[in-house]
Amino acid sequence: MTEKQARALLEEERADAARVRELFLFDGDGGLIEDEVVRLSRDGDPSTAATLILVTRIWADRRLASLYETGLTTPAGKLRSDRINKTSVLSLLSELQDNVGPKEASNVLGYMEQARLIDPQKVGPEIVGIKTQLPTSAVVPSVVRFVQERLRYSTLAVRPPDSADPVDLALGLGVNHWVNLTPEEFRRAAHPEPVASAPVQRGPVPDNLAVLHGELRRRRQVVLQGAPGVGKTHVAMEYVAWASGAAGRQASHLASLLESLPSHERTPTRVADLIVTRGLTAVWDIVQFHPSYGYEDFVRTLAPRPSEGGMTFVPEHRPFSFLAAVGVLLLERGSEADVVLVVDEVNRADISRVFGELLYGLEYRGQPVATPHVVDGSNSLTVPSNLLLLATMNTADRSIALIDYALRRRFTFLSLAPDRNVVSAAGWQSAGDKAAALALFDLVAEQFATEDPAVSALAIGHSYFLPVPAVDEADSLIGLSRRFAFEVYPLLQEYAAEGLVDATRLATLTAAMGLPAGPAVSQEVVGSAALNWLQQQATAVD
Repeated sequence: MTEKQARALLEEERADAARVRELFLFDGDGGLIEDEVVRLSRDGDPSTAATLILVTRIWADRRLASLYETGLTTPAGKLRSDRINKTSVLSLLSELQDNVGPKEASNVLGYMEQARLIDPQKVGPEIVGIKTQLPTSAVVPSVVRFVQERLRYSTLAVRPPDSADPVDLALGLGVNHWVNLTPEEFRRAAHPEPVASAPVQRGPVPDNLAVLHGELRRRRQVVLQGAPGVGKTHVAMEYVAWASGAAGRQASHLASLLESLPSHERTPTRVADLIVTRGLTAVWDIVQFHPSYGYEDFVRTLAPRPSEGGMTFVPEHRPFSFLAAVGVLLLERGSEADVVLVVDEVNRADISRVFGELLYGLEYRGQPVATPHVVDGSNSLTVPSNLLLLATMNTADRSIALIDYALRRRFTFLSLAPDRNVVSAAGWQSAGDKAAALALFDLVAEQFATEDPAVSALAIGHSYFLPVPAVDEADSLIGLSRRFAFEVYPLLQEYAAEGLVDATRLATLTAAMGLPAGPAVSQEVVGSAALNWLQQQATAVD
């Protein structure tokens, strides 16, 4: 609203002219004071100005303030979607004042739409619910200045002290309810983050990640494959940590970015805003596939939302679609940040069902692919070039099939194997427990010393032989023995029973460690025998 429009409103002969007059401030001569409402309406962003006009209306009408604070929002200040319809608003208004009708209810809902508080769901011209709750945090600094100015010119008998925190004053007046924010969200929005002067720095690619980095840049999607314990997920998260640079993995996690936003502003656009504002070099997320995981969990879905008379279903992003949308926005803004999605246990789900049309999108980056659902006004999804898909696959799990060939053709596969050097370089209590762990690693590795790739793919990873939390060498050896008894030895027995490893070799290991023979032996007994053997290896070094 411009200053000219404001003056025109004041000159209209209307029933609500007195109330319109309350929307503005005037000096003793009747001149319009250039307060935050006038400044923002004339010079500010139109969307932000429209929201502030709603705040001004509510300020001028205590009945409207009560409606928002006790009827249309939760005690925390968030809009109640189930009450944003004509029937509910009319009922709530009737509790506050007699002789109200449908027109007043329509006006309240119309104010919300005009103020860009909601994108309404309509049946004809009538608002029956909410499609989307629109961003409101940007208006908070203006709202705080508005409250300060109005209190300065007010005729209250008791005035707040000049030293009072203006944000506290606004919250004390319940203003956060008017802009769909909790007190915490309101406080955070009152002090916007400054735009980073330069992007966060990240160092050179570590040597152990060089091949992975090269393949991600070339192919954009990589599967780290190997047996349990070889560090597939660990390597994936190492790459995420490097990509995140000095900001750190936590600061770049999508969950952290979303948590810093008001609940109704957790959209790709606002996440992209934060990445650019903070100068981040990456944003990442992680999902884990399982047999019941589907397209609706990974790409897009129809989510239930309350509306007048029942439920409606609203299309929504899921992790892949959300990050893809963020990636597209970052490219449009010239950001070089990477978008990394880690998919753990990628082969545990029905790949064709989960990925759907993305099999095409992964291969033809930048080209829109039609989807069953319209999200953010589009029924297509584009996989951008900055979206890196990093998956892990367990090659030893016989309960699931190998990865879908259609997806295999679109990924680079990097194999990880048990690495003795990782065990050697770990932080041990002493030379003794380190030597014992290496001896155990070598003894177990002999079970898979064959040229048969089906057997070598089952090799038990080095993570099973890494240090456990301990206070000294003796405590460390106890932890190793229990890990062997409860995790490694049962797996070896299972392999032998299924004929996947040589039973004779397992018998040699059992004899070498002095383990009791037979399947009925308790794991506690195995653990005691393993501890004795480990202590012998440690003593030989000491």
